[in-house]
Amino acid sequence: MSTTKDISKMNRYQMQELLNKLTLKIETSEKEKEEKDKKIKNDTKCPYCQDEVECGVNWNGDSRTEKDRHGESVYGVCVPSQKNPHCLRCARATMSFHKQRGERYFKCWAKCCDVSSSHWTSYGTLPRKAHDVPCPQVYDVMDTHGIGKTDCRLCGKECGSVRNLALHIKNECEERKVKCDVCKQLIIAKNLEKHKEKCYKYCELCGPDVKITINKDGTTDHFCPKKRLSTCGFCHKGITISNFDSHRECSKINSRNLTSTHRNSHTLSQVEAVVEDALAEPTFEIAD
Repeated sequence: MSTTKDISKMNRYQMQELLNKLTLKIETSEKEKEEKDKKIKNDTKCPYCQDEVECGVNWNGDSRTEKDRHGESVYGVCVPSQKNPHCLRCARATMSFHKQRGERYFKCWAKCCDVSSSHWTSYGTLPRKAHDVPCPQVYDVMDTHGIGKTDCRLCGKECGSVRNLALHIKNECEERKVKCDVCKQLIIAKNLEKHKEKCYKYCELCGPDVKITINKDGTTDHFCPKKRLSTCGFCHKGITISNFDSHRECSKINSRNLTSTHRNSHTLSQVEAVVEDALAEPTFEIAD
């Protein structure tokens, strides 16, 4: 490095050369700093939405590489997702997506473990209570140091802390998806009341073509013609509104020369005769 005495002896060209070297060194240092900041920023992005992590969580699942002494997959924390957490909202959306596709398990974004698509323990720290936030200890530390996003990405509400934001995402945000009690579909919370005005169920026996209006008390005015009312005491088949008249001609009754109707015209002696006939039928034994 040139000293002040050396600089005083330099001519104009030497001074310019030294200035160019210093300028290049400063530019290189700034460029390295920008790249480092960019890398840090990229490392804090959610692997799913590629945005700033909102209430970071990790996956929990069956490891695809680690086995116990019985050869079974080891259940535990997904280490890559613990080092680079993803959004709470992204975790819930990913699980919902795979569940709707009928997939009980799916691979984590690092493809190192299999995660359940239907249980609340699939993400966050364990053990914890079901109604609690996913990572309570982590969120408390973040709130103490003023780190992390505290405003809701969808509705814009400022929650004041990471813990409160996590509770807001789970229980309060009107943009969250909730399940309709009637049709069991996932509906955006702010649209749920409007959805219930037109929501319907269909009769499981009649099929999707027969839509049922659900009353506010949970009842319906639908009289299903295929609903089993009783069981025939002779053929043991179901009696419904639709087959009530036709079932009066029961083959089991005709085969025993009884009355051909299921009305109360059967006398006690006729019923007893049917039972006696059934008991009097010969039994066969297999010889040794």
